[in-house]
Amino acid sequence: MYACGPLSGRIVDRRGPRPLFVYAFLSLFIGYAGIYQIYVSEPSSSQMVVVGLLSFLSFLTGSGGNAGFCAAVNATAKSYPDHAVGMRPVPFKSQS
Repeated sequence: MYACGPLSGRIVDRRGPRPLFVYAFLSLFIGYAGIYQIYVSEPSSSQMVVVGLLSFLSFLTGSGGNAGFCAAVNATAKSYPDHAVGMRPVPFKSQS
């Protein structure tokens, strides 16, 4: 699931968060709808095919969730002005 993180980060840095939001929506919708259909209906295929399909759909939902999270973090970071982003070093006061 999180192995797609570097790829999602590269895409969001080059193209912005919008394409990843679309990918996240489609992959989450297809993945969860497919998993739902497998659990509701009686699978007529062999057990190995069903396990493979469930694995693929689970990967699809995981990569979609990761892409959505990556795009959301990027969109949030871009909503602040450049001078307000990051950590500002603050010296500690000694208590002497």
